[in-house]
Amino acid sequence: QNTTRLGMAAAGAGESAAPAEASSRICVKGLPKRCDERRLREHFSSRGAEVTDVRIMKTKEGRSRLFGFVGFRTPAEAEEARKYFA
Repeated sequence: QNTTRLGMAAAGAGESAAPAEASSRICVKGLPKRCDERRLREHFSSRGAEVTDVRIMKTKEGRSRLFGFVGFRTPAEAEEARKYFA
């Protein structure tokens, strides 16, 4: 299993033109249909950052909406992950 090639893009939580406060969470878009929270956590932990929580958004029927959120210990770790995995 190659967790470095999930085929996804990391984006800052709440991307907008207006400046935002630093967040320790990032929004991950374009997840593969079969990606689960365990695999997403492993992928973002692979660089040594402490992942605090992972959540993949789902439909009422329980299918992935192909995006989710990854939380890090600090905003700096989240920004580093966003830059590295973008």
